Amino acid sequence: GRVRIDAAGTCCPSGYLDACGICNGDGVVVDVAGACCTGSLDAGGFCCESGEVDACGVCDGVGACPTNVDIDLDEPASIVGLSLTFDASQSPAVASFVASLRAYISSVLGVPLGRVAISRLRRLASRRLEER
Repeated sequence: GRVRIDAAGTCCPSGYLDACGICNGDGVVVDVAGACCTGSLDAGGFCCESGEVDACGVCDGVGACPTNVDIDLDEPASIVGLSLTFDASQSPAVASFVASLRAYISSVLGVPLGRVAISRLRRLASRRLEER
């Protein structure tokens, strides 16, 4: 190979510079913080020296990917007039709605039903139809 100058400005007789510009180095990538990385990058673009990035993109993670989804819905007709707290324990209609929503989210996202939790529902607006 041809002689090159490395990132420190010194002569690299072999001509081999790694991804970080180090002569004969083993860096494969530079992360978002500018650090030379010999492993791989996680989902945030940071160095994962072990190179073990799980399906969620977490370095040395266990593969349990939390998914938070905010959904704004118009109030379903079946729960109009129910408590503002939407407490499923207080209303069979709300409990049924929550169960159906969990099942729908599970099927759309392709995750097990046990991993879908509805932490809160809130009423964004209230509309009442008046008879004329």
